[in-house]
Amino acid sequence: MPRRFAAGIQRMAEGLTPGWLGCRLDAAAASLPTGVDAAVGRPLAVRLGEASPVAGSVFGVVVPFVGAGHLAVESDARDPSVARWLRGLLLRVLAALPDGALRVAAVDGATLGAVFGPFRAMVEAEAWRRPAIDLPGFQQVLAEAEERIERVQAGEADPSVLLLCVAAMPQGAGRAEWSRLAAIAHAGPAVGVFLLVAGYPPPQHPGLEAAPRLERTTHLTAAGSGLFRVSDPPGPHRFSDDGTGLAAPMRLDGGPPDDLVETVCRRLAKAARVQASTDFAALMPAEIWQESSVGGMRTVVGREGRAECVLALDDATPHWLVGGRTGSGKTVFLLDVLYGLASRYSPDELGLYLLDFKEGVSFAEFTPTAVDPSWIPHARTVGIESDREYGLAVLRTLSREMTRRATELKRAGVTKLADLRAGRPDVAMPRLVAVIDEFHVLFEGNDAVARQAVALLEELARKGRSYGIHLVLASQTISGVEALFAKTESIFGQFPLRVALAGGGGILTSSTTAPTTSLSAQPSSTRRPGYQGRTGSSASRTPMPRRLPRSGTCCGTPARRATRHPRCSPGTPSSTPTPIPPLPVSHRTYGDGGRWSAAPSTSACRPPGSRSTPLQAAIWRCSAPPRSGPTF
Repeated sequence: MPRRFAAGIQRMAEGLTPGWLGCRLDAAAASLPTGVDAAVGRPLAVRLGEASPVAGSVFGVVVPFVGAGHLAVESDARDPSVARWLRGLLLRVLAALPDGALRVAAVDGATLGAVFGPFRAMVEAEAWRRPAIDLPGFQQVLAEAEERIERVQAGEADPSVLLLCVAAMPQGAGRAEWSRLAAIAHAGPAVGVFLLVAGYPPPQHPGLEAAPRLERTTHLTAAGSGLFRVSDPPGPHRFSDDGTGLAAPMRLDGGPPDDLVETVCRRLAKAARVQASTDFAALMPAEIWQESSVGGMRTVVGREGRAECVLALDDATPHWLVGGRTGSGKTVFLLDVLYGLASRYSPDELGLYLLDFKEGVSFAEFTPTAVDPSWIPHARTVGIESDREYGLAVLRTLSREMTRRATELKRAGVTKLADLRAGRPDVAMPRLVAVIDEFHVLFEGNDAVARQAVALLEELARKGRSYGIHLVLASQTISGVEALFAKTESIFGQFPLRVALAGGGGILTSSTTAPTTSLSAQPSSTRRPGYQGRTGSSASRTPMPRRLPRSGTCCGTPARRATRHPRCSPGTPSSTPTPIPPLPVSHRTYGDGGRWSAAPSTSACRPPGSRSTPLQAAIWRCSAPPRSGPTF
């Protein structure tokens, strides 16, 4: 009778754990398909080991895990059998869930990360973080889980699952860390955060308070001779009526061979690289010029795991500071931002002032050339290889525009651009974005030009937010510029969003209260996974690096869009665009020249010589010759 009962339980266990969730972890398992045995958002049942109620009879022990609750085992990974079992359980969940759905934050305070060594391909593909091996690293992992919980509770969607896997507590972990684990155990399942913890609860020392028990957790307690007692799992289905758990002790499953783990991880890492990569076209909206800038502007700049990374220019983050060494991808990032904004907001909603002080051609493709006469109609001023006097003239122009807007707001009895535009939709007052690449050149020398530029920049930084004028400053560093020594906080304290590319960590230290974003446009093989920058409280934590497109071009051509002339009807050839004569200097300034509309382009509406792209169309100007630029 007991043997028939055990055989029946075994059949039930096999039915609950298809494929990777219950298979033998041997070489034959490598042929099993991955990503088909479980789904995100539904409880995942997983095999833990075998129990033998009587001699000659065994059955698999299965408990609900990811999607339902947590797992905690009393012994940590210093026990080789626990280390092997932990690897096997992690492999089961990784291979069962859809590709890219599982993010793992690993902690190994006993073997310097050796427990997770066979999973190194996932770390190299930046699908997982490098295992934390000390107390600060453990605290940072806890902070990541807490941040994820806060974000999802606030309404942000995140389709992935975060598994916090602790192979052994690091030295120095105490009551504070245990309490944070308990809080994560309580709130995590509702937002896709789960725990797999070895060495919990930690040994209780005389005179010290015991570690809190983790809610919604299946606890495995050592019973001697390599056996473990299994508590009742979370959920409605229990092993016992009196809360004592499974009546028979369980022996942990043996771990998989390292080459099986490595084989599966290489396969999944390859898929993770494909999923995480993005190109320029993927950042563009489905239709151009469909959004309003009344309350601010937003654009997609890359990906964070499976989700889009969106940055905003609004009252909360009115100005951006971008840092990074030469070759880190600053120009690529700026072009992605500019094309993203120009495709979402029409020239009635957005105006651009673009300056490049690095003696390059970063913004040349925003202007007409002999090779390609198309351009971006949002651009009011484009400075290529700009000199300092011209940069000063552009700042003066923006200051005069800010004064004009202030007068309009006073007349309307409001204090913000959004309030004015909401009450006066007839007033054409687009948001203005001034992008200055290598801006420190403008302030070199500490001469009259530098002093005037500092005063104007400070005024724009402090007041621009209320009038819809935003600054995006990019440089290798903001230190060492003499003209800015006394103005560092008064100016850069107004830049709450910092984008730190490779080598640009210095911009994160000038203000301890500024939100920071760490981005990367480098090939994945050159980037170090994990946190970058500061550690500590939530106000100064730096999120996981986001992936940026590899270049600002699409299919080998500059990623531009063109729109049909406003007076054209679909399928009707347009009039020849008004030619724009080149200015005698490298600075080209365009006026707004009336209102704009967006429509699908036709080949007849493209200016001669323009290059086609996989985007819906290129943005180009059909009428109104350019006005003269700023005078100085």
